[in-house]
Amino acid sequence: PPLYPAPSKPQTVSFDTH
Repeated sequence: PPLYPAPSKPQTVSFDTH
């Protein structure tokens, strides 16, 4: 499984917001 949660929210991963 992926280390980060599923892309359910706009703010899932740290690099996604930046």
